[in-house]
Amino acid sequence: RREKHVLAAALDLAHDLSESGGEDNDAVAHSRKEIARLRHRHA
Repeated sequence: RREKHVLAAALDLAHDLSESGGEDNDAVAHSRKEIARLRHRHA
């Protein structure tokens, strides 16, 4: 189950990076924080 959440967050990050042209923005930062939160919570 954890893997599904991390995978979904990684896909969100990939989408956000694609939309931003590879630049950091608020959406990208949010996605990165969500991945870190999920990985830390289940470590």
